[in-house]
Amino acid sequence: MKKICVVLILMLNATTLIGGEISSFLGKYCYDCHDEDMQKGGVRLDNLSKDLSDPVALKSWVKVHDMVKKGEMPPAKKKKQPAKDERLEFVESLAPRLYQADRRKKEVVLRRLNRDELQNTVNDLFHIELNLKHLLPEDPITGGFDNIGEGMSISTELMQSYLEFADRVVEQAIVSDRKPEMVNKTFNFKDIQRLSKNKNRIRVTDGGAVIYHERDFTTLYEFRATFRGKYRIKINYGAWQNKEKKNLKLRVYAGNLNVRGQMTNYGFFDVPDEKTEVIIEPYLRSGETLRVGAYNTGLGHLKDAYKETGAGIWIGNIHAEGPIIESWPVKSKTAIFNGVDPKKGTEKDARNIIASFLPKAFRRKVKDQEINGYLSLFRDIHAKSKSFEEGVKVVLKAVICSADFLFMVEEGTGELSDYELASRLSYFIWSSCPDETLYELADKGKLKDPQILQSQTERMLNDPKSQRFITNFTGQWLKLRQVDDTVPDKKLFPEYDEYLRYSLVRETELFFEETLRKNLSITNFIDSDFLILNDRMARHYGIPEVNGSEFRKVKVPAQSPRGGLLTQASIMKVTANGTDTSPILRGVWILENIMGVHVPPPPPAVPAVEPDIRGTVTIREQLDAHKKNSSCFGCHSKIDPVGFAFENLDPVGTWRGYYRTIGGKGKHVRIDGEGRKVGYRVGPDVDASGKLFNGQEFKDVKEFKKVLMDNPHWVVHCLTEKMTTYALGRVLGFSDRPEVNEISNNLKSQNYGFKTLIHQIIQSRIFKSH
Repeated sequence: MKKICVVLILMLNATTLIGGEISSFLGKYCYDCHDEDMQKGGVRLDNLSKDLSDPVALKSWVKVHDMVKKGEMPPAKKKKQPAKDERLEFVESLAPRLYQADRRKKEVVLRRLNRDELQNTVNDLFHIELNLKHLLPEDPITGGFDNIGEGMSISTELMQSYLEFADRVVEQAIVSDRKPEMVNKTFNFKDIQRLSKNKNRIRVTDGGAVIYHERDFTTLYEFRATFRGKYRIKINYGAWQNKEKKNLKLRVYAGNLNVRGQMTNYGFFDVPDEKTEVIIEPYLRSGETLRVGAYNTGLGHLKDAYKETGAGIWIGNIHAEGPIIESWPVKSKTAIFNGVDPKKGTEKDARNIIASFLPKAFRRKVKDQEINGYLSLFRDIHAKSKSFEEGVKVVLKAVICSADFLFMVEEGTGELSDYELASRLSYFIWSSCPDETLYELADKGKLKDPQILQSQTERMLNDPKSQRFITNFTGQWLKLRQVDDTVPDKKLFPEYDEYLRYSLVRETELFFEETLRKNLSITNFIDSDFLILNDRMARHYGIPEVNGSEFRKVKVPAQSPRGGLLTQASIMKVTANGTDTSPILRGVWILENIMGVHVPPPPPAVPAVEPDIRGTVTIREQLDAHKKNSSCFGCHSKIDPVGFAFENLDPVGTWRGYYRTIGGKGKHVRIDGEGRKVGYRVGPDVDASGKLFNGQEFKDVKEFKKVLMDNPHWVVHCLTEKMTTYALGRVLGFSDRPEVNEISNNLKSQNYGFKTLIHQIIQSRIFKSH
């Protein structure tokens, strides 16, 4: 850190106006291509404002700095090139000015909670498990993440959504005094007349019912949750007529039938020949129910289930018990009223409730006038309704809709307060508010102690709530949230089914978690000797002897191209367009998210390149023609080789030696082991070779990963930037670079440990400062 301090002192002493020596360099090497007459690439440098207090000018000068430093400007083909000392002198003269200008323009940005953070916060505050984020509009993405303050605005529509959200939260948290009716009942599909009489869907036999249909579900309409809470559901099941020893799976769903996307998949369960039992414990809301389905029977529409001779899944008794209530009144209500009887509460009790709740909701100490303001609201409501409980409800709703609750409020400049640090830490790792332990440490002024901060970071990473970090960060850094944005063509990719869709996201999340928990090297994200697989992913990757739906650590076979994140099916899926692969999409994704190389958007007048799925022209031929446009060559010379490295992996992550086509003269393909003809033909051979911008060549993705393994600083630095951006909730500026570089460089001596990276970010000055 000593090196950083020296650099900062030098930079803070610099001026924010561009000096004559910098203009002289540009005049000597750049103006002839970027003046009024040429304006190459649409960029003029001769009239670029020299006042770095102008944000637009600052952004342009940072780009100039980076391109000169990387040797991209002047371009290599230009004969007149600056000497190494000249280039270094230019960069070292410009950098301090950019640093100071960036520091001066920084101001505290009020960052509102995104909808995941808001939902987690109310659930943790009120001790509930509501899924209400669908009531709120999706958050904008800035800098790759949806928790960035600069991109988050407030609209009338959003405020209206907050009102509805607050109303639903408080009504669910404060329930009536009457204990809900409990469900403790056994159900069986054989007793449901409308199902048992429907011979083409279900077969009643042996004290239960057999389901065959792969593309449909059987709903337990007779069961409805009576009250929100956790339910324990036991399902008896087993294989039926599985003579071919098919790898059958039972699919189980629970949730709201009436709202799209509100039925949660609770897993794919192995179906043995003998009868067995599975237990799930879903959190259900009033009126929600259960569904089951079959997988891998190979059967679709049935004419008569009683005449079917193929494999099915027998479902016996289904026992539902719940809601499982540990105490009554429910914890959410007792936590709010803190021993006060709502029917006998006084104004003094109301004040105590408000004084206890506000610091937790606002994540800081509160002033008497704030308490008095909400107490005045309570008085008004209580006077009109004559109900103590109603007065408290309105106050809680007002708190949830207040700016102090909805925003991460950080006041002043310089170092964060202990309370602000507690919030920044908890929203980084838990996507939620601090717990009692963090509040107590903040109250005592101990959280800034490096050893205490480190121990708290470890505690929080080991807490089940850290799963939110795994889901949210991988969902955005690796774009796993976009896995359903495209649907692969069934003719071209018949192997893409629901079980594969379910498994490929879990594989990546569990791989990420394994690397985090064991503090493994970040280089495992490039390549590794292990994967986390279940039977479906192993079959997809051609890795033998992995049986069962449970995920486990598997050694990567010696000749396999798998290992690391980059060749996982989820990554290949989100970087393809659903019909075929695009080296442009994948190249940009790898450069931006893995290698840390920014790629500017294409010129507006240049049409996009779409793969030819009929197989008449290869994508390489199309891109070679595309690059003949001079305005396209510079970027595509970086993008295309990286994208082509992954051409042996199709849009669903299957390894291929040829392209699949739906036209042309290639022979039809039959699926091995089944002999059935599928809808695609054999197209042209895949060429995955390329040459990177640093001159290194490769012939396929295995060699490309070796290039990255030889240059791990690219990936480590990129991940450091991404993680720091997510942790801070703001876009990084030029003045953040010295410390980000320091964090990245320090990791080398610590085996690039992934958990070590998180600790270093949290211990850094930029994390603990405004």
